[in-house]
Amino acid sequence: MQQGGMQMKGEMTVVFSLVFMLMISFSGAILESASLQTLKNEKREDMSLAMDSVFAEYQKELFEHYDIFTLDASYETGTLSEDAVGSRLNFYSGMRAEQEIIRMELLTDFKGQAFYEQAVRYGGSQYGADVLEVALELKELWKEKEETLREDSEQETEAIFEKAEAVLPSEENALSEVIRLNRRSLAEKVLPEGQTLSARNLSLSELPSHRTLKKGRGEFQEQVLGSDAVSDLLFEVYLEKHFGTAVSPGKDTALAYEMEYLLNGAASDAENLEAIVRKILWIRFACNFAYLQTDAERKEKAALWAAGISTLLLVPEGEEVVRQAILLAWAYGESVQDLRRLMAGGKVPFWKTSEDWQTGIMDLIRIGQAQTVQAGDGEGFSYMDYLRCLYLLEEKEKIRMRALDLIEQNLRGNEGTSFLCMDACINKMEVQTKCHFRRGISWCFRSYYEYM
Repeated sequence: MQQGGMQMKGEMTVVFSLVFMLMISFSGAILESASLQTLKNEKREDMSLAMDSVFAEYQKELFEHYDIFTLDASYETGTLSEDAVGSRLNFYSGMRAEQEIIRMELLTDFKGQAFYEQAVRYGGSQYGADVLEVALELKELWKEKEETLREDSEQETEAIFEKAEAVLPSEENALSEVIRLNRRSLAEKVLPEGQTLSARNLSLSELPSHRTLKKGRGEFQEQVLGSDAVSDLLFEVYLEKHFGTAVSPGKDTALAYEMEYLLNGAASDAENLEAIVRKILWIRFACNFAYLQTDAERKEKAALWAAGISTLLLVPEGEEVVRQAILLAWAYGESVQDLRRLMAGGKVPFWKTSEDWQTGIMDLIRIGQAQTVQAGDGEGFSYMDYLRCLYLLEEKEKIRMRALDLIEQNLRGNEGTSFLCMDACINKMEVQTKCHFRRGISWCFRSYYEYM
């Protein structure tokens, strides 16, 4: 009987020993799991801090001059180096790990999308949404009118001028002066007295918009404010704040007429200004010619001049052509004067009244000569207003890349940033990290950062 009791005690001891061993093993597994999870959390936190530290090394000149955050991944060599970025991550994280960049967006990727997003956020910080909605309505209205006003104006005017030339004498007269001005460079003729046409130019093949660019990889969700139309308006606000115009030229910049380059994209200031003033000229011409059709007094003057010229030339059948040519030349000459006022920093009413009209028929004889025009305090559209409206008609992706052209060239011209390449600048990045723990355990996780 006693022997049986001792046997039962021995069995219980074995059971308790097994249970105890299981509990110890389970506790050890829990502790090991907790230890590994703690290590994982520490590594993830270390990488998060490392990503913050790496992106805190943003290109400061780019931010100071253009309010754009970006990481110069060339580290002042001009050549993007993913290995250098990985080394910085390991340095700041304080661990040896395998780093692989899974996704990366450069400032120039997707036609400058990352640059555009930051510029839009800057514009949003300058104006309220209610102001933008009103501006959007006004600009949509302008876009409709501008397309109607400019349609075929230049071709129709040139055709009538050619007909008038056939019946006019070759010697000096008001019409011939306007016709010659229409076929010559206009930009230099409308600049304020004492201001010379800029001779600055760029080598297009070296620019981000023309050269073969380095590419990031992966795709990121676009981060813009409001609708595309509102975002485009905010982008225009950014451009206006950071780039010069012919009225307010850039001083220490690659081009003096920067906004004109954004809208036209030619290599030289002269080409860009010529293209822009021509566009504004034909807008003003359409408005001025439309006004003349409603001004009975000025139409009568044009008819009298046409009758007199036709009689003197013994070509009465050409009277109607000459009359139309006089009205066109008059509207053209008025438009040139409008341009001079705009370039002097003044404003011009979009739709004129008789009191707003500046030129007489005899003034057309000297319309191509340099003249002093006061800016005045009138109401209407300024030169910048016309640039804003022309911005509506240009492809926004082209403007983004041209803006990056200017930023790169302007900063390369500064001492200490001659290495800068827009396609070596990272704006968003996702990194996969592989860590190795004890007993051959490894763990992979991803970290993400973008400039907001």
